[in-house]
Amino acid sequence: MQRPRHRREPPYDKLNFVVSGCPESTPSPGGTLVGLQHALKIGCDGMEIEWVHQVAIKNDTADKVMEIRRSSGCALTAHGPYYINLNSRDESKTRKSIDRILKTARTGARCGCTSFTFHAAFLMGDERATVHRRVLEILRYIQRTIESENLDIRMRPELTGKDSSWGSLEELLDVSREIPGIEPCIDWAHLYARTLGRYNTRDEFRAVLRDYASVLGDDGLKDIHMHLTGIAFTPKGEKHHLAIRESRVNYKDLLRTFREFDVRGVVVAESPVLELDTLLLKRSYRHV
Repeated sequence: MQRPRHRREPPYDKLNFVVSGCPESTPSPGGTLVGLQHALKIGCDGMEIEWVHQVAIKNDTADKVMEIRRSSGCALTAHGPYYINLNSRDESKTRKSIDRILKTARTGARCGCTSFTFHAAFLMGDERATVHRRVLEILRYIQRTIESENLDIRMRPELTGKDSSWGSLEELLDVSREIPGIEPCIDWAHLYARTLGRYNTRDEFRAVLRDYASVLGDDGLKDIHMHLTGIAFTPKGEKHHLAIRESRVNYKDLLRTFREFDVRGVVVAESPVLELDTLLLKRSYRHV
């Protein structure tokens, strides 16, 4: 079994269930700081900070978020802006995408996020192998920059929901083989959608975790960044997210598999009913 270099001590000693962005019930005026405090108050284990359009948080707010992270021991991750495409035909857009990823890393580290994720690239009609080589080259540069700046945060490119996007499970695991320090963000709903309803049984869940461990070692299972939600899909893959109970995603058997493999780290509930499904997953995990 391959043991990755750059392995760190796992930041969490359990599996944490965190809300994707500020809970819907966050009191006004809201914002990241208030949203995180409210998420912890209602029983979520933490939050994934969602920088959908841009990384917009003041340094003093980021420092206060770090204080909460340190004092509470909560789980904290970040999602980079959606305007990222490392395979753009416009080189200026590619450079801006790199800048957005690095800004997510720098600001996320200042907030105390242990990892961050993003959608890396679209195929744009190019051959998958060509796109993969390009993405590898750019991610290697970004990872070197993160290490040179001593940023205490892990880069986790996300498993994407359509085959027209770069980011299959195989591509992400190959990145981890090639570039120590980078690990996948496994989005289970995206995997289900991009394979048109596969990867929804106990044996298929086990196969994914075994493949993950074959590249990142058993220790890798103690530090995973994952997404989970209900989802609808078409023959082209992901259509839109659903509340977990409105979907056919087999979340209970997935949670049982997490327990079987003693998976630790973070599960981000990306459901449209944010905190409701975060707490549903947390309660369900206790009873599987």
